[in-house]
Amino acid sequence: MSIIVFGCSKDDNSPTEPIEQNLTVESNNVKTFEVVSVTVNNLELTDNTYQATFGNSEITLVKFDDNSLIFSIPEIEEGTYSLSLSLGTVELNVTETQVLNTDEIIQDVFDDFSADIGNLDNSDPFIASEITEAESYNTEVLALYNSLNDEQKRQTAMFYEANKEVFKNEIASNLNGLTALSRTSQSDCPTVGFKSIYS
Repeated sequence: MSIIVFGCSKDDNSPTEPIEQNLTVESNNVKTFEVVSVTVNNLELTDNTYQATFGNSEITLVKFDDNSLIFSIPEIEEGTYSLSLSLGTVELNVTETQVLNTDEIIQDVFDDFSADIGNLDNSDPFIASEITEAESYNTEVLALYNSLNDEQKRQTAMFYEANKEVFKNEIASNLNGLTALSRTSQSDCPTVGFKSIYS
């Protein structure tokens, strides 16, 4: 008589528990030069910077707030890459950011900013001061850009193109309060002092 014994572990038929992902991103589809925010789940960020690998590249992630890190996607070939650091791993699908005319895209940024400033109502002394400061800043940044070599200008244009929505939102928020709303043809603000409303 032959006795056949079938053995199995008690877990063979148990459902597999999902593995908790320590790192998450808003979108796994990213572009070269794009600034990506990585959310760290259920872990405390004790350092201001974290070293990581992204494909074959060594990169540094910077602490943005209590539970997120940011970094810029390096200029690499299109494909799927793993971002690996001590806190976890996440995969990102990278496509190439493309800019046809470096100088044109940057000049458009300065022109748009100048146009926004030009549309502000400078009849209020406080707003006039803000406009002067903004114009000075615009001139300073343009001079800095013109001091760059061709490769630096190319990378600057790539960085802007990959993050232009962030730049546009930042410019809009910097023209804040009554400054942003004081465009003569658009403002519905009460005609009282800036500081009384926004201070």
